[in-house]
Amino acid sequence: MIDLDPPDPWRIASPEPGGPIAVAVELRCPRVRDHGAARLLHAALHAHWQVGHDQQSPYALSLPRPADPHLWLICLRAELLRRLPERVRIGRDTVDLSPGLRAILRARPQRPAGEHRALVRTLAPLVLRQSHSGVVGSHRRALQEEPVSLVGSLLQVGLRLGLDVRSSDLVADVVSHQLRRVAERDEDGLRVGGHWQVGDRRGRIGCLEGWLAVRCNAPARWLLDAAELVGLGSKTALGFGRVQVEAA
Repeated sequence: MIDLDPPDPWRIASPEPGGPIAVAVELRCPRVRDHGAARLLHAALHAHWQVGHDQQSPYALSLPRPADPHLWLICLRAELLRRLPERVRIGRDTVDLSPGLRAILRARPQRPAGEHRALVRTLAPLVLRQSHSGVVGSHRRALQEEPVSLVGSLLQVGLRLGLDVRSSDLVADVVSHQLRRVAERDEDGLRVGGHWQVGDRRGRIGCLEGWLAVRCNAPARWLLDAAELVGLGSKTALGFGRVQVEAA
């Protein structure tokens, strides 16, 4: 029998923790320090792992920061790390990945049913709510500068984690935000090269940075917790979408 009366999303508790959700490995790879180099590493790993571009990204990249000078590779499928190459071809050069420390990323505690408030701060620029520009065969995308909901992005987090999450189970409304568009500034490392075009010009990605105040239910809050570990939005495999989530 088909359930024509779905449950009230405000009365749904979050999933119970099911153990590790990802594994992270530190890479001492000085060559990969911006989004353009991350795109080349993304392509090299896709080719090595033979993971199709039409599949959900099985990994994320956390680019170096002053407090942490190393690149972190976050794999949502642990078997990929067992096939991590010692060196890859990036551009015209062959570079060593030199894997170092490993960390197991575990799911956060279960969130009780009810209303939750969260503040999402960007640690790396976000790419959210992309849509086709209407040109057939074009790689151009339009970026929504004022997101009204994070449901679509959290559904992608759930898919990456292999969870059966429905949009009807999620509430994640952006009640206020302070975001700015980042698209043209070369010094911010937003040149990615190649055929990518999300924003204004070919080879660049338009992004958002700042903060979002979110009103959400328990499953959405739990997925925001997971996004703090594995990234939020699109292009996480190119170093985008690292966030900090805290109670508001």
